[in-house]
Amino acid sequence: MRAMAGITNKRVHRVYCALRLNLQRKARKRLVTRERQLLLASATLNYVWALDSMRDTMDDRWPFRTLNVIDKGNREGLRIEC
Repeated sequence: MRAMAGITNKRVHRVYCALRLNLQRKARKRLVTRERQLLLASATLNYVWALDSMRDTMDDRWPFRTLNVIDKGNREGLRIEC
């Protein structure tokens, strides 16, 4: 069966709204509720590190990217590589 030319979702929605018909909508899935857990910070230094990459542009619109190494114990930036 061939689809009818010129019928789009916007046009169908416009006709439904004009005739005050209800469109069937999908029901939202409920998220499972769970107990909140505290985030534990590392108490020792140089035990857990985090890697993060960032992108920015300079004043002359040249982009550059950095790789940051951060110590999770005291949130100190150990190294930044461009």
